[in-house]
Amino acid sequence: MEVNVNLMPAYRFKVVVDNAEIGFRSVSGLKLATAFEPLAVGGKNDGPVMLPVPVPDGGRLTMERGKYSGEALSLPQPGVVIKTMTVTLLGDEKKELATYTVEDPACESIELSTLDSLSSDVVIESFTVVFRKLKSEAKAGA
Repeated sequence: MEVNVNLMPAYRFKVVVDNAEIGFRSVSGLKLATAFEPLAVGGKNDGPVMLPVPVPDGGRLTMERGKYSGEALSLPQPGVVIKTMTVTLLGDEKKELATYTVEDPACESIELSTLDSLSSDVVIESFTVVFRKLKSEAKAGA
């Protein structure tokens, strides 16, 4: 029996910040969650009923990229509120599979990797954003 599994590659994605596509090597912190609370009910029930309850909104996304000289596009500075931000998962031929819209994002921090004059490592820039809510939208045919 042949099983056809089409997994989403974790290495194809794009990040758009204030209508500018910015290349990152990684994005972490994409999380959608629901909390549940047990409710004891009478009658012939085997156990409590689990009811969904609101979870505290908010979270953090951390994005990393290699920093290079002569860069034309700079990231928003810490404390700056970002107007629009999306993270989109891409499939073959850059087909959009799912988009995560970050609501009310603001830059929390920008951090550089350790600078070492005896190393030939690339400087890695970490960009952390706090947000109020994350919304997911699957694309048709994905």
